Amino acid sequence: MESFLSEVESVLNESIILTKKLSMDEKATWYIKTTENHYVFKMAIEEVGFWMKILEGIYGRCIYFQNEYLAYKALSKSELKNFQIPQLLETDKNRYIILAYYDFQPITEIDNYEKMIFNAVSEFNLIPFGFKQPLALKLIRRIPYKLTRWLITRGPRYFGLKQTMLCLRVLIKSSMKQSSFKQGLYMHDDLFGPSNIGFNKELGTMMYDFEGVLYERKWILSDAVDLCITTNSVEFHGTQLKPFVDEYLKRGYDLDVFSQVRVALMRKILRILFYFKIRNSKVIKGMWQNFLFDVVLNDKAFESWYQENVSKYLE
Repeated sequence: MESFLSEVESVLNESIILTKKLSMDEKATWYIKTTENHYVFKMAIEEVGFWMKILEGIYGRCIYFQNEYLAYKALSKSELKNFQIPQLLETDKNRYIILAYYDFQPITEIDNYEKMIFNAVSEFNLIPFGFKQPLALKLIRRIPYKLTRWLITRGPRYFGLKQTMLCLRVLIKSSMKQSSFKQGLYMHDDLFGPSNIGFNKELGTMMYDFEGVLYERKWILSDAVDLCITTNSVEFHGTQLKPFVDEYLKRGYDLDVFSQVRVALMRKILRILFYFKIRNSKVIKGMWQNFLFDVVLNDKAFESWYQENVSKYLE
């Protein structure tokens, strides 16, 4: 960050008096206070992981950062009705972006927040972004490929070969039940909890952090399922899922909701187990691992769980 400070001051024509890291993980997102204003500064970081390093070498830039820049650019040109985004102020496209800073409060503290979230996320899913993601990025981020890669590279070491094979079995079985759609939807892909969606008193619902945006032609309830669960509990809020199912069925998507929820849950659990850095990590990860083994990977147990936590809310 220090190497960017003088450049940022030059670009903004303001003196920086305070910087504070906002992201808890390796992502380089900073709050910047100057003598006159407040900003959010995001810089491209060196890719981690074998495949991402290969892609960075091929394309000569941080792929996820470029994806976020293009998403902000596309959204800035869209007439948004149900949510707003931070204003993109400055960028050099490949190294950093500077956004306007806004005060947020958790959207779950707002009355009727479930409807507000649905309106925002369903609108986001349907936006024609109109930018081309690198083919390699689309392949590496497609949900079946991503899950398979996680399981092969981390599964046997983390929880053994048997459970890894059971995960792959569920993925293959679910993929065979859910057909791909001719017209896909754009997923935010990081709304877990919910996160990256907040409320500003002046602008209303706001969404941000778009580095994970991807075009999905099969698992289109991914964002919706993310919104139904939180890190600290295996409780599933089925009422939050219903409006998304109703909306996409109305639009002609032939959803196998059972398979959609199962794959989305498995994907989220594996992300928690393999990648999340959280407080009480051992307890929380143990809770989710037990849920994965005892429910998600067990056909009869998952059917019973689905009827109790999802199906009855869709009627």
